[in-house]
Amino acid sequence: MKKAIVLHSFFWLLVTSMTAQQSDFQGKIEYNFDYNLNKIKKYSSDLIFNQSKSIFYWNDTADQSSASKDDFGNISFDVEIKDSIGTINITDFSKDSIVTRTLWIKGKTYLINEKIAKINWKLLNEQKKIGNFLCSKANCSFRGRNYTVWYTNQIPLPIGPWKLQGLPGAILEARDETGEIYFAVKKVTIPYPITVNTATLEGEKISLKDFVAVRKELLNTIVKTFKSKLPRGVNATLDSSQENYLENSFEFEQ
Repeated sequence: MKKAIVLHSFFWLLVTSMTAQQSDFQGKIEYNFDYNLNKIKKYSSDLIFNQSKSIFYWNDTADQSSASKDDFGNISFDVEIKDSIGTINITDFSKDSIVTRTLWIKGKTYLINEKIAKINWKLLNEQKKIGNFLCSKANCSFRGRNYTVWYTNQIPLPIGPWKLQGLPGAILEARDETGEIYFAVKKVTIPYPITVNTATLEGEKISLKDFVAVRKELLNTIVKTFKSKLPRGVNATLDSSQENYLENSFEFEQ
């Protein structure tokens, strides 16, 4: 039995639903993804899922990098590297693993491997409707950010955008307390098959811990290059406490 419902809740939300057993539950959730670190960026992103795996696609538009200066002389760097494939987060619950495909400097591609993080969720006694879905509220601290999310038991899988997962149902909305990260559902389609063969993704395999070291090395290289172009007698220092990423801290750093 199929039905399509169009509702208005700050945006038009189209829901195509179909009765299915959880054993073959599969679908697609489309999100608006606001990524507001050094500047506002808006992405359309897709989460395709079945009983054992979810695949999240984002960041597949134009390339850009920039540096900006505030009124106090502080300079921030924004490096953004994209291609037609974009960033992909593949969560495989059967293997307890997440593989992230990301493009890096000079067109190099990494496949970053990590175990699925055990997020310590706090379930709250608060509900609201998002489109046709009754959602419950939860919050957590994850990788240096505090998130508030809304999830629905009507999609009874522990999935969500990016690496947010582990609740009794799919996460349809998520926001960190700074407002820098925001995911908002715009469309849900059930059923929707996973047709992408992630085994064909190419790139250098690397652990998350080693990739974080590569990221740090890149930042140091950018700062050194910048300092080499400063006028004589002018100096610059790197304040690591001001580094700002989607993930700002990790379990292996504790």
